[in-house]
Amino acid sequence: MKTVDPQTYTPHFLEQRYLFALYKKVGLARTVMIACVIAFFVGTLVIVPVNMIMGGKVLTGLTINLILCSTLLPYHLFQMVSLLGEMDSMREEMHDKSIHDELTKAFNRYYLLDKIRSVNDKDAVLPGDTSILLIDLDDFKKINDRYGHSAGDDVLKLLAETCRSVFRSTDVFVRYGGDEFICLLSETSIEQAMEIAQRLNIKVGQLKVPTSKGAIKFTISIGVANGVTGQKLERLISFADQALYKAKHLGKNQITMM
Repeated sequence: MKTVDPQTYTPHFLEQRYLFALYKKVGLARTVMIACVIAFFVGTLVIVPVNMIMGGKVLTGLTINLILCSTLLPYHLFQMVSLLGEMDSMREEMHDKSIHDELTKAFNRYYLLDKIRSVNDKDAVLPGDTSILLIDLDDFKKINDRYGHSAGDDVLKLLAETCRSVFRSTDVFVRYGGDEFICLLSETSIEQAMEIAQRLNIKVGQLKVPTSKGAIKFTISIGVANGVTGQKLERLISFADQALYKAKHLGKNQITMM
């Protein structure tokens, strides 16, 4: 693998960073205009004095600089625009990876906290009448032990895909950890949340994951809770966790609410 010398890389990297920061602040068109002005100004500072030392006039130096800029700038501007496009794409890709679970493509728990974090409060609070579903894949360890971790991953991916097909675009679907998922349902009553949970449970009951050892059928348990404006998210999750514990105690493949 090719290594990069920090002493030669860092200045170039800093130039790119400042250029990208300018681009994000003023836009592409203004960035190009500023780059053109800077290039002409720097060229003038170099070419005009050299031309005068050689006996030339200021106007001649300016003309030479203008010709050089007209000749060389288009290529360098094209390179600059291409670089900014690549950096923008990389930035979006890195941001996307930072807020999504790699396996299931659901949001991660850090995104959930950031999504509802108050500007003036370090604690996560709910934005309004909000319900939450805490979803747990029943007997996931047994699935891994019997069919292998690769099959277990396939089960998680299919479950996440099914959840997304049931939830609304405004809902926040998160892989909370391991075989647990959370869905934050804004402006949703406890009755509506129970209906959504029941639809999800029915769809999951129809799923099968094919493997060399036979098809895997699996179930989920869901804890449902409802909060009010200003309530701490941690407290609502605790209520949903209690409901989930009750569902597990009732024999799994259950939906209970607090």
